[in-house]
Amino acid sequence: MRTRQIERKLKDVEALPVDEAQRRLGDLEEVADADPPEGGD
Repeated sequence: MRTRQIERKLKDVEALPVDEAQRRLGDLEEVADADPPEGGD
């Protein structure tokens, strides 16, 4: 896709409310703190 097409599609996208964003980011932090699977790296 071209940049202009992407911009048109994103024009109607709204930002998450702060509390929702923090809740989701909190979920990501829990995943990042989890132990990596055996045999990684």
